Amino acid sequence: CSRKGNCCDCLAYHLKSRELPGCCFSREAERTYDRSFEHFARLVSQNKI
Repeated sequence: CSRKGNCCDCLAYHLKSRELPGCCFSREAERTYDRSFEHFARLVSQNKI
């Protein structure tokens, strides 16, 4: 994301697309490019985040 380091702009941008920025995920999970809320919730429920 070109907004890396500018958290407010980055969050606003990604939330408009109903997704979370890559920094909310582990490095492994970020590589999938699935940044959906559902993917995040799955990872949390599996104790992977």
